[in-house]
Amino acid sequence: MAKGIKYPCVITGFHPFKIIDVIRSRQMSQLTHYFGNIMPSERNRVKYFVSDMNDTYREIKALFFPKSIHIIDTFHVVLLFTNALNMIRKRIMKKYNVKSYEYYFLKTNWKSILMNSNKLSKKEKVDSKTGEVYTFKERFFNDLMIFPELYEAYMIKDDFLYYEKKSEVKKVMNMINIFIERCSNASSEEMRKCGESLNKWSNEIANGFIKNEYNLNITNAKAERMNRTIGDILRNAFGYKSFDRLRKRVLYIEREKSKK
Repeated sequence: MAKGIKYPCVITGFHPFKIIDVIRSRQMSQLTHYFGNIMPSERNRVKYFVSDMNDTYREIKALFFPKSIHIIDTFHVVLLFTNALNMIRKRIMKKYNVKSYEYYFLKTNWKSILMNSNKLSKKEKVDSKTGEVYTFKERFFNDLMIFPELYEAYMIKDDFLYYEKKSEVKKVMNMINIFIERCSNASSEEMRKCGESLNKWSNEIANGFIKNEYNLNITNAKAERMNRTIGDILRNAFGYKSFDRLRKRVLYIEREKSKK
């Protein structure tokens, strides 16, 4: 695999959704060279700059797209919480004997721990030993509360998912501040670090919730999906020596998909 191909930068248009280009690397030097070759008049037409929580993108936005509104996609905030949850789960699991029920619960329910609560099964079952009627969701939460740090982190992430987008500025900023405080006061170091990230990127995260002129949910989901596709292409081809060939392959796949 050629150096720098593993983490290319995918540029997409939002309205309509389409891939504009693929840049060899997300490094500052590569991005500066690429965007520096685009006329300022063209760059100034960009209204929204959507990215993840990467300091390089913040610098690129300030240098080349100063008139645009920077948005951190909500997906990346949820991913931040999800990664923290998983780290807490693994850390706690190491404290227990591998034959204990606590270890078994944390080991086998990792998908449920990372899942939204509204997706947990509410189907009723009957315990064959006690005759008790229960749902998976009820038992899951009863067991989850055995681990206060994990339960606290789970509820912060889950509550965040219920906030509606396209809201007014004051309401959104109040919501962001609530989650910054909850994370900052959390009992786990992992969630406190989430609070630091929320505080650092609060304005950009808020921009993803604030009602915009198009009344749309502005996201870079297509770019994230293409990142996964690029990963699949690289694995299936056992790497590419030529970035230009990879770029053409990605653009070809996208063009063929748009025809269907």
